[in-house]
Amino acid sequence: MPTREIVCLNCGFAGKLDIHHKKDATLKDGLFKHLGHNPYSGDLHYRCPACQIVLLVDPMAALGENCLEGFPGLSIPRRPGKQSGSVGFLQS
Repeated sequence: MPTREIVCLNCGFAGKLDIHHKKDATLKDGLFKHLGHNPYSGDLHYRCPACQIVLLVDPMAALGENCLEGFPGLSIPRRPGKQSGSVGFLQS
């Protein structure tokens, strides 16, 4: 049974995580499917059932009890050297 609430920040759809990989078609339409995680950033990957975007979820937020927020897309690293040698991220 899905246990966590999640909101897609791309389309605003709110639903539950498919943590047990449900096969029931009646439940599956509203569940965010778990696609794995990024071993480098640690972000968890879920697919929004409404807009089909792959969402990134902060793993530390997943440890809490609040509703999760999934943000779309990839961060593109900037070239180092523009800001005192630190690496930043552009937002799309």
